[in-house]
Amino acid sequence: MPARGENYGQFLNLLELVMWLEESASGVSLAEIARRFGVTRRTAERMRDAVANYFGGDFEERREGTQKFFKLRARRLDAVTLASITEEELAAFPTAVQALRRNNLAAQAEALERAGAKLRSLLKMKPAKAANLEDLLRFEGLALRPGPRRQYDEAVARVLREALMSFRQVKITYAGREGPPRDITLIPLGFLYGDRQHYLVARFADAQKAGKPYHFILSRILAVEKLEADFEEDPAFNLEAHAARSFGAFQEEPFEVEWLFSPAVAAEAEKFLFHPSQETNRHDDGSLTVRFTAGGRLEMAWHLQTWGREVRVVKPADFWETLPEL
Repeated sequence: MPARGENYGQFLNLLELVMWLEESASGVSLAEIARRFGVTRRTAERMRDAVANYFGGDFEERREGTQKFFKLRARRLDAVTLASITEEELAAFPTAVQALRRNNLAAQAEALERAGAKLRSLLKMKPAKAANLEDLLRFEGLALRPGPRRQYDEAVARVLREALMSFRQVKITYAGREGPPRDITLIPLGFLYGDRQHYLVARFADAQKAGKPYHFILSRILAVEKLEADFEEDPAFNLEAHAARSFGAFQEEPFEVEWLFSPAVAAEAEKFLFHPSQETNRHDDGSLTVRFTAGGRLEMAWHLQTWGREVRVVKPADFWETLPEL
């Protein structure tokens, strides 16, 4: 199965090919497609056929010697085709861009970002649709780290997104660590996609319990119902600021962090964005100091273990002694 970054690249190549086939006055040959995208002739044929299959392409063919040149008879990326693109689909672009950047795939992130900008420009979105997209983007957050991720029911997430967009409370059936599943009424605030779990960030709707945001593991939400009861958006809450309090998705009081990476891994560690607030300092002996402020001791420990003995925790000095059980 292709890696996720490869799928993004294939999509971008196909989109670029559609535009090229539309704009070329003389047409495009299979050899030119192969050279431009660095693929074999057979793959170039598949890309041409994919344009026909997925975009309804009707090709005008021109022969020059032994080569055939192809051009789309009609523009396919028109307003009618683009009108079917939803705000949720567009919102996936910035989310994917963040994921690629967090995984040190800057070139792919920039390419995907350009593609998303082109689509938004081509859409010429009406103000209401643009506002919906901006609202949706505010509710999607990333707290990504290396490692496996638990799957969740996308149908559940879809209802939660609808509730977020319409400022409606939800009732979820939640399976906790202990006891039978229970029903909880919540005020949804957004999503955080973590390294081992994905979370709904929400407050309890019950006035007795309302207060700080809590994280509910998406894979443990067995059912969700969007309620008639609405809620007012809290202008003081910002999902990005909330996520930045932690090294991942676990929320605890932020503290001062300082890690020292050995010269053997310093160059590799320097490529990582461990936290948005980080500061780095490369020393004369080649070692690297990384400093930031955040909570989330357990997720820090999970990540630090991947570096083995090549990293030392300078601050907090009692980090390993005060760590919750792994």
